[in-house]
Amino acid sequence: MVDRVSEKFVLARSSVDERSETLANARYIGLLRNNFTRLNVASALDNANDREDNFSFSVQTKGTLGMAYTTNEEVNMRFRLLERSTGRLIADSGAAEGSELKQRFDDLQANKLDVKPKLYVLKVDRAVGESRTKEPNYVIQLSMGKTFKFDYETVERPAGRNTTNVIPTSTVITGMLTSKAPGSFIDVGASALNILA
Repeated sequence: MVDRVSEKFVLARSSVDERSETLANARYIGLLRNNFTRLNVASALDNANDREDNFSFSVQTKGTLGMAYTTNEEVNMRFRLLERSTGRLIADSGAAEGSELKQRFDDLQANKLDVKPKLYVLKVDRAVGESRTKEPNYVIQLSMGKTFKFDYETVERPAGRNTTNVIPTSTVITGMLTSKAPGSFIDVGASALNILA
């Protein structure tokens, strides 16, 4: 007999990466509920004019939020988490060491950032000082809790290109996605991410 509680369902979609994303029109990637859903995004900063990507998501339950990511290129990335309604900055990977914003980002990577039900935006760009000629592909996973039933997977294709190989096949992302933060766990479902390989 199949254990219905442990079944995993994947909801996948593909979209075109827009160049004029803002807090107001950030791409919606799904909803998070503690021990129920998980969000996966595969995208790229694919040229010098693609300065940042903005992704909005809805947190449905109070709990702790975690984030892990990987890229296919040696490039320092910057991640900022904001409240969508107010624009208030909650966590920033580029903030000064020891600052509250940097500590909250460290908590986010350790799966222990306290969040409340509301809309959030994750801004992704190259770190200050990184060359705009670097064109990193990246995969991000957001989760709450230690289990999930539904995976939401969003794959962004570069605008203006008919690209079927956004992330090279040498970068295997269909099994274990290794975070740059020690102790973070992440395992990505294969369906939508296989589109990139």
